[in-house]
Amino acid sequence: MEAIEAEGRNLIQVLLDRCQQRNVKFLAGLRMNDRHAGSGQNQRFWPRVQRMMDEHPEWALTEFPGGLDYRYEGVRDAVLAFIAETLDRFDVDGIEFDWMRWCHVFPSSEAIASAPLLTDFTRQVRTMLDKAASDRGRFDDRRLFLGARIPHTLEQCTYLGYDIEAWVKEGIVDYLAPSDFFFIDYNMPTEDFVALSETAGGACKIYPSIHPGPCWENTAHNGLANYRAAANNFYAKGAHGISPYNYQSHWSLTRRNDVDVSEAMKNLEHRSVAEFHEPLCDLTQLRRDETIAFFSIVAKTIHRTRITSSSPRILLRRT
Repeated sequence: MEAIEAEGRNLIQVLLDRCQQRNVKFLAGLRMNDRHAGSGQNQRFWPRVQRMMDEHPEWALTEFPGGLDYRYEGVRDAVLAFIAETLDRFDVDGIEFDWMRWCHVFPSSEAIASAPLLTDFTRQVRTMLDKAASDRGRFDDRRLFLGARIPHTLEQCTYLGYDIEAWVKEGIVDYLAPSDFFFIDYNMPTEDFVALSETAGGACKIYPSIHPGPCWENTAHNGLANYRAAANNFYAKGAHGISPYNYQSHWSLTRRNDVDVSEAMKNLEHRSVAEFHEPLCDLTQLRRDETIAFFSIVAKTIHRTRITSSSPRILLRRT
């Protein structure tokens, strides 16, 4: 990235150009309330966020250090301005809200009551996208996409102040990508999101998420068998596709959980998305494995939105 910037080029534009050359849709993904700095994992905030914290300390989401409180109009307006800048500078095909970084945007006790604020914010972005599409001469089925990566149960979405039902029924969002915070949830209740979409005519697509890692405190990475198992479950519950998440070129380059990562593991990690794309999109390839691996992900509660006691079960029927 530094080398690209040193050449006077912009990384987003480089990626966007490459996608357009190959007729691939390019969406700008926005982490809606990243808290890496507040959690101590990073030394400092992004300059724009730091400036907001300095000028308006009351905007800080003190219950969740590092986050901003979306109850404040100034916070929402700042995010809207960033989105407007993105649409003005780049010919993207849409925007994806990544609410999974890091889920909370309101104080816990105020989240449900504050849901209308977030719904109105999402409406405003939909309007911005429609205007941008019109200005670019894009109409009808060529409208700019608005997607949302959200927690993997409707209950958690409600608890956080995400009125998913309103987003879907009003036609604000084009797709939802239900996701665990960091790992594949093989038992994700995908059918609940599909049913919600169908009540609104089915226009909103459901793309459950896959991740590189299988579970907490496990240094292994998912392989094709893992991805096929998850995809098979998701498609059986009505999913329209699969959404890769948290695949990063710099992720665990040297160590993970204080364990050295070998060159082979690094290479496997970096090629995962490209290598597994075709098998996960082709339903005829999902039943090739004779064994299916299962990892419980309910081993640690770090970063969870709200934990409810559950007993994960999988019933496998081979025909």
